[in-house]
Amino acid sequence: MRKLHHITMDLMDRECKTVTTDVPSEDFCWINKKVHQANQYRSENYVVDKRMLDWSVCYTVTYVGKIPALASAAWARPFYNGHVRVLTHYCINPDLQGAKFGRGIDGMRIDVASHADQQIAFCKNQGYENFFISKEDKTNTGRNANLICSKLDRYSEHPWKITEGRCLVAPDRKNPACWQWIMFNDVPPPLDGFV
Repeated sequence: MRKLHHITMDLMDRECKTVTTDVPSEDFCWINKKVHQANQYRSENYVVDKRMLDWSVCYTVTYVGKIPALASAAWARPFYNGHVRVLTHYCINPDLQGAKFGRGIDGMRIDVASHADQQIAFCKNQGYENFFISKEDKTNTGRNANLICSKLDRYSEHPWKITEGRCLVAPDRKNPACWQWIMFNDVPPPLDGFV
């Protein structure tokens, strides 16, 4: 495992657990509110509002001891044509941004795979069959997205593949942030692409 120099706290000795629910827990809302207030890149997206509630199938929180550490949701937005976008609005409690915890770090937080696995299992029980993750990546080759895809493929219970280019993940063709790399299991989502 490579050493990351920005790690400021080592909480690997603390028990971690990941929980997925059909309604947003107080802790899910709390992490999103904290990220929203942190005024970081895309902080304005981290609001538990009607849009999130309407599109979410489930919500996932990872705890370090009793501290809510990570959060994400699985979305079944009509734009996704029957596919579910897992790890949507994935975020880290700003107080733990530089902390090492849970399953550790190997190019990404390995607990991301736990979120994906639990969300897929939950959504399959709701009748969904196809899943994807999208990732903004400013590199022309999708280097960062490809790294995450290879790590997910290693640590997740599910196989992951990546598209050959960016796809439109929101109905705003003119917004560059809406064109993202897509990681998927069996069937790529029928989204517009590739750029």
